[in-house]
Amino acid sequence: MAPPSLRYEGCLILNMNSLIQQVSETVGVLPDSQDKEAQVLGWLNRAAVMIYDQYDLPGSVFEQFFCVDNNEHVITFPWYVGAIRGVRWHDSSRLVTTRDMRPRYHGVPWTQPYLQWRQIAATPLHTPLTNAGPLTFQINAIETQPFEIIINGQTSLAANVTEVITFTPGDLVKTSVNLFEPESPFGITSIKKSKYTNSDVIVRMAATQLEVARIANNQLYASNLRVQILDWNASTPFIIGEDCVEVLYKQRFSPFVNINSIWTDERLVQALVYGVKYIYAFEKEKLDIADASKQVMAEICKNVCENLESSTELMVQTTRHATQDAAIMFPTYPLVQGGVRNLW
Repeated sequence: MAPPSLRYEGCLILNMNSLIQQVSETVGVLPDSQDKEAQVLGWLNRAAVMIYDQYDLPGSVFEQFFCVDNNEHVITFPWYVGAIRGVRWHDSSRLVTTRDMRPRYHGVPWTQPYLQWRQIAATPLHTPLTNAGPLTFQINAIETQPFEIIINGQTSLAANVTEVITFTPGDLVKTSVNLFEPESPFGITSIKKSKYTNSDVIVRMAATQLEVARIANNQLYASNLRVQILDWNASTPFIIGEDCVEVLYKQRFSPFVNINSIWTDERLVQALVYGVKYIYAFEKEKLDIADASKQVMAEICKNVCENLESSTELMVQTTRHATQDAAIMFPTYPLVQGGVRNLW
């Protein structure tokens, strides 16, 4: 049996067995069967989502270097970008302000200014369909248990149809029966799977085998953030010759998949425990206990985040330092490079 916790590079990493035991002792539900263990794991995920959505927790915010075609109007970001916290063009360091869709529809005429982005919506496709046709779904690691892919989308016969594709053990590729259409106006509205898998589910247009969507192995649905970077009537890019941006983003939540998952920040373990206690008490209509547990959870998260913000801010260096050739110096870290896909 794996140890309840271990040290890794100076950080305490709690195995889910230990965390499940703590939660079980708190709510009085012992994980003495597979069903009860799954129930406690479900409570932990609900509590974790509740905390993750309310706070930018340590280790949840990243910066990455993306290259875009700034002659395009709309782009999508990779599946792991959950929310954008800040953007700037790399070469000029000019700030990009992000907005939602509403300013265009104020009483005063409004055209999207340069150096402003509009966050439109999440979409299951990172690349648009070019023609109506079937979709292929591929995994690269065999599953031992069956699972389903559920697609909702538009065809020539209906505004929305639901197709369920079943993968049995040994299956690696499946193709849809329906011929799904590009956005006119709906297109494909959701692509989901029924359980976590050993590998990503890659979605392609059957005719061209072009990848158009992906469900990460630790996610249950495809989602990509869609952003309008240039107004529809604009004919020139933001900054001539500049096509790379630095993006500060909050990573999409990664759930606890099984008891081998880990929770990497010991400061938030008790927040998780009290979050589960809140959910359990609320379901049992013990509202006084639920309210007290929620307050303790919020206080723990608030203190962790405030301590993080007040700590020494470290600079990420992306250019050559004057002491680059010195025998003793602090290490430099380049930004991680990535890519975004043009949607239109």
